[in-house]
Amino acid sequence: VDSTGERSMLPDRAAATALDRPEHSWLDGLHTLHVPFYSLVGEPLATTVRTLAMWAHERGIAVSVDASSVSVLEHVGVETSLDLMASLAPEVVLANELEAATLGDGLTPARLGATVVVVKHGADPAEVRLADGTTRTVPAIAVPGVRDTTGAGDGFAAGFIIEWAASHDAVAATRHGHDVAAAA
Repeated sequence: VDSTGERSMLPDRAAATALDRPEHSWLDGLHTLHVPFYSLVGEPLATTVRTLAMWAHERGIAVSVDASSVSVLEHVGVETSLDLMASLAPEVVLANELEAATLGDGLTPARLGATVVVVKHGADPAEVRLADGTTRTVPAIAVPGVRDTTGAGDGFAAGFIIEWAASHDAVAATRHGHDVAAAA
């Protein structure tokens, strides 16, 4: 964590990539299957996630994708990364500003088959890119004296997904995402 509260991470997915033999019951009670992009890289996990996403769609469960990591997106390649995300037919795609810059012009609802793409800009307003081609901005919540931003992105995703499931209002969901991120 640096002096501004921004964190750097070195992920190690270890045994998580070995997840296989999905069961339909894993989706019981879900309104949204949230998939980190990390899960689309490496077998057998990637096949497991694609299977779960297919089953989710069959059961009317929404699918959301988080872009996860610039290093993973760059390793996989921009077009391949976008194709992998689109293959899940997500309703929602979330990315931070660095991930969005890496994915470039392809990070759109039209390219990904999504209803909404949200680009988070930390303490600055988030961009809400809608399927109709419009973009809305939603101010973040100022949090004085931030010492550590760890968990804010995951908090945003959780807050967004909960409100999205209730209202399908992307702006309201982004506001709720900011609320939960600020609390984190």
